[in-house]
Amino acid sequence: MAERSNKRSWWWKALHLPLQGKRLRVRPQGTVTALEVDGNCLRLVQVSSRGSRTVVSRISAEPLDLPGDAAKADPAALGKAIAQALDRSRIRAGTVVMGVPRASVILRGISLPPVEDLRELAAMVHFQIAKDLPFRPEEAVIDFKVRQTIPLPSALPAAKGPEPSANSKADKPQPAPTIEVLVAVTRRTVVETCQQAAAAAGLRLAGIGLLSQGNARCLEACRVAQGAEVVALVTLRPDEVGIDVVAQQSLLFSRGASLQTHAEAEEPSSALAEPRFGLRGTASDSPADAPWREARGPARSFDQLIESAAGQLAGAASGQGTESGRPGAGQAGAEAELVGAAGQAEPTGFVELVTIEVVRSLHSYGGLEPNHPLSKVVVVGATGHEPAVVQALQERLNLPVTWLDVGGSLDLPRASREHAAACMATIGLALGATDPQGLPFDFLHPKRPPAQRDLRRTYMLMGTGAAAALVVFLLAVQRHLIRQRDALKAAVQMQVAQAAQQQPLYRQTRQQAVTIQQWSQGPNWLEHYAHLSAILPPSEELYLTSFSVSGANVIHLTLQARSGQTLANVVKQLQAVGYEVKPGAVTPAADRYGYGFRSSLELVVPPKLKIDLAKLKTPARPADDASLESGRPSRTAR
Repeated sequence: MAERSNKRSWWWKALHLPLQGKRLRVRPQGTVTALEVDGNCLRLVQVSSRGSRTVVSRISAEPLDLPGDAAKADPAALGKAIAQALDRSRIRAGTVVMGVPRASVILRGISLPPVEDLRELAAMVHFQIAKDLPFRPEEAVIDFKVRQTIPLPSALPAAKGPEPSANSKADKPQPAPTIEVLVAVTRRTVVETCQQAAAAAGLRLAGIGLLSQGNARCLEACRVAQGAEVVALVTLRPDEVGIDVVAQQSLLFSRGASLQTHAEAEEPSSALAEPRFGLRGTASDSPADAPWREARGPARSFDQLIESAAGQLAGAASGQGTESGRPGAGQAGAEAELVGAAGQAEPTGFVELVTIEVVRSLHSYGGLEPNHPLSKVVVVGATGHEPAVVQALQERLNLPVTWLDVGGSLDLPRASREHAAACMATIGLALGATDPQGLPFDFLHPKRPPAQRDLRRTYMLMGTGAAAALVVFLLAVQRHLIRQRDALKAAVQMQVAQAAQQQPLYRQTRQQAVTIQQWSQGPNWLEHYAHLSAILPPSEELYLTSFSVSGANVIHLTLQARSGQTLANVVKQLQAVGYEVKPGAVTPAADRYGYGFRSSLELVVPPKLKIDLAKLKTPARPADDASLESGRPSRTAR
């Protein structure tokens, strides 16, 4: 059973970034199925989580019903063939991850200054790697993994000579720490092909990883290396060999080489495919990968080459043959001579071809900086040549070389061990998908830089938003003012309605006010009323029926008398006291009280008329006067 390793590499522990310990991708839950399409063969591995362990539950290899090479380029036909293969194997895929071969991926190691934001680091990676891509950046899918931190270099021993002054030490700039990032790039069409094939097969695609990184993950699960040991993994297939240098899931070096014996062999169709390496070919000088430039030596036979390389490797092991004071330079020189001569010799055996490509790759790795020395070489595959390759490499390398039993190392069931060696990358892909951090390289969900801000568009949106807010504010103010005016209008309308109800009272009040004003501006009519009451005859002979005044100092009287003589005497009395009297006609008009004559008088008050009320004597009221009693007709008293 495969278990996730909780160990961390020494450079990962030294990485003081917030990236450490962060869960960058969502871990798939339940069963995870990893798929690898290798020609007409579908390799699949199923893993499931059981508590704190990840268990490999199924390993299988099924043929794909693809009639020709044209069908491989059709994602719909490929997806249909995958679905048929899954049906034959009676596997319910669940969450699916697919792997991209090394030939379809560009790997590049770059050094960057440490940053605290993952998106800023992604922006730096995209900017740096875009300059070296052989195609447009828009066509690329870029993902990366932080490999290690390079600390400040320690002080070197001082050389002979005068000791530098303190000022020169202070002026000398100190190098800044950097981080090493491994960048993986593939074409967008590769990812789209995987997505379309998964959709055609009816699968739920959760990630697209790198098969070489799957080898590194499976190698760690097999517990081949101890601590921070660097291991070279040689993966054998019938037509190619893969060499991956791994240190605790970190892919330090990766190379794939073709084992075709003819120089005119057909090149891979993928635009990202790494150049195949024949016996006459040299390593690619593409800027996408590490430079593989081997020194060419004089043409010698293959046996002479083996003897020379073995002698130099033995010298390197004993400390001899070093160059430039760097241990292992003799080994690199021997490997360079071996590879250079291999360009002239043409061995035809599978083991010899694999040996040349392994030595070529190890020499290329030895020229990289920084270089971590190899601890061992591990060979894995299902070609049947693995024991011979192990023996050949043991004879030609000064390193331990062993064959890896993947099924036994992972403690797999006996039924799953048959295809375990061929499915090593697929096993690592499935295990990596269940790790808390997810796949180190996931081309379906790559780490992306922050979206570039269009400041012009941002300003336009801000201006539009401000204008909209201003319009809304003005509308709100308008609505508030309208409500205030409506409330004032309602109050005024209520006051008008109440005033309309009180209008008769107001009219009467105004009339009374006018009358009062007229009385206050003219003579004192109350004095004249009292004066007339005193000089007129008693009520037994005469009484007033009306009394009114006008603005021209005129008093209008209507009298009711018992006899016409009484009325004539009244005229004389009024003239005697100073009034100008205009008597009216005397008419007989008997009432029920026995007063049979009526007459109207108009008295003009002269301005010189003076009334002294103190000298007037008003007669007493009669005993039967009922003018003040309610409900009875009254007679006006004098």
